[in-house]
Amino acid sequence: LCELTARDAANVLWSLATLDAKNEPLFLEVADTLCTSDGGGKLSVCDAVSISKAAWALTAVPSRDRRHDLFSRLGVPVVLRAETFPLGALTMTCYAFAKAGHCDADVYEAISAALERHPEEDLRPIDVCNVIWSFCTVGYRDDALFERLCTSHLAHPESVRNFNPQDLSNTTWGFCKVTFIHRPAMEQLALEGMRQRDQCKPIHLANFVYSFAMCRLRGPEGFLS
Repeated sequence: LCELTARDAANVLWSLATLDAKNEPLFLEVADTLCTSDGGGKLSVCDAVSISKAAWALTAVPSRDRRHDLFSRLGVPVVLRAETFPLGALTMTCYAFAKAGHCDADVYEAISAALERHPEEDLRPIDVCNVIWSFCTVGYRDDALFERLCTSHLAHPESVRNFNPQDLSNTTWGFCKVTFIHRPAMEQLALEGMRQRDQCKPIHLANFVYSFAMCRLRGPEGFLS
């Protein structure tokens, strides 16, 4: 395994996770090969896309302590090189750290700074939703980033029209979790939720209404009916 390149190791991890083989001994052996010094310091030469693929895969590590140790190691190249990450790798890494339940302020600060380098029009709706959900899930409130995303995307009906019910409820839930309130954005999210109400599952509706209640917002006319 030590002869694997960093990219090879990341690809093997991604493949095993995709095949739901996270309980196979090989999965953790390859994770250690990539992330620990015994593996030859592969993370220091790992490219951005491979780091994001490995991060996504390692969210499947069953042991919380082992998972957090691996993500602590993954965080080092993210902090050092986040500004060089392609946008897709950046948002995937962001999502993976949140899904793993790993809150490292330095990682989220680096990701936030890196996102500023990307033009607003490059951010897809799924990117906006995933970034907000990720930051809020771990409780990292970044007002400057949230304000930017709300002003440029969420306050505009043509943007939120691309959200599905899960995106809508995840976004409003995220904001309520960190008590960040941007009224124009919440208004548009509510209006879009009303437009898609027939496609919403009960859990989407419940989380949606709960989010607005926690923010002490009643939403637009007709929202509560």
